[in-house]
Amino acid sequence: MPDTDVLGEDAFSKLTTTMFSAAMGQTSWDYFLDELSRRSGNIGTQLVGFDSDNLETSVQATSGYDPDYLNSFAEHYNEVNVYAPSFAMLPVGVAIDCEAMAPPEEIVKSEFYNDWLRPQEDIIHGSAAFIFKNDTRVFVLGANIRRRESEEVKLRWKRLLNRLVPHLQQALEFSFALAGSKLETAMVANHGLRNVPGIVLLSELGRIIYANPRAHAMIAQGQPISTNLSGTLCVGSRSANQQVNNEFLRRNLPSSSPSFAFTLSSDVVGSSYQFRFSKLTPDAQIAFPLDALLGFSEQCTILLISETKTTSDLINTLQAKYHLPQAEAEIVALIAEGLSTRQISDYREVSILTVRSQVKHAMSKLDIHKRVDIVRFVQRINNAPSLLV
Repeated sequence: MPDTDVLGEDAFSKLTTTMFSAAMGQTSWDYFLDELSRRSGNIGTQLVGFDSDNLETSVQATSGYDPDYLNSFAEHYNEVNVYAPSFAMLPVGVAIDCEAMAPPEEIVKSEFYNDWLRPQEDIIHGSAAFIFKNDTRVFVLGANIRRRESEEVKLRWKRLLNRLVPHLQQALEFSFALAGSKLETAMVANHGLRNVPGIVLLSELGRIIYANPRAHAMIAQGQPISTNLSGTLCVGSRSANQQVNNEFLRRNLPSSSPSFAFTLSSDVVGSSYQFRFSKLTPDAQIAFPLDALLGFSEQCTILLISETKTTSDLINTLQAKYHLPQAEAEIVALIAEGLSTRQISDYREVSILTVRSQVKHAMSKLDIHKRVDIVRFVQRINNAPSLLV
């Protein structure tokens, strides 16, 4: 059975629209899970996640569970969850059945099953997938399915989960970006920094409906965006309009893809721009009420533009200004990119102990005390005016 048979394209588009509305904070994640549960056969669904860098994006949402059982899970049964030991070892982005996490014959003997799963209509089946899993972010989407449900229901949920994972990764990334933009705005107000993200609202044909002051400044200088005579967004500088990116933009704006992103190299040495797009449709008015004066008709797209410095520029700054050896500077840059200690160890072909030692020395020289503070430290460097670096 092909993926399109799991959920029709229109229904799937509406579901992802609700997902992105939740990611933007315009509706709740519970609302998205209610829709997901309903379209999956009224099964119990849950989305749980934590981002230590942006607490605002942390999620704990459920649908289809008795509130009393949710309370008892938080108070006790999460400690005896038979799936937890194996689940923690699962890869990112792949739906895994409950049976693969623990043998059914062992599950039915457990306190978790007899006192928590079985009283809830015997919800012993299901699948779950990690959306993110690294040192700072852990997000999981999963469902519990009643034993009496047909194999078709179980298979349909697993197929839908696999189909949703990349879209949910994009939605959460957009949520991280929006949370980051709020943080940057606060930093600008408190510390006089200049790197405010550009925010642009686009019609389906690419006409600019709204642009915040930062985006207006980008348009005025013609870098990294500009407009033509009809007020349509153009990507790239006026002096070297990047036709490939503009064609890519024209194809994707009216498409059914709920989100897309790309990076654009800047004319300024050592900088680039991250473009993040997310679709909004009329049936999302409950989630994102736009005044008709803004020109919201059939579909529009919100664009977030963030300027970043390249990794090599960051490494040079860490060496020149903060006197880190090259190895320590490179490790700081890799941590800022989201790599775990194990990933850095594999990438640099050194032991985990060596990585930990170099991280400890780098943190001491930078006068920071927690690993998560490395990311914030790098954000401050990237937000600093170039003349001061």
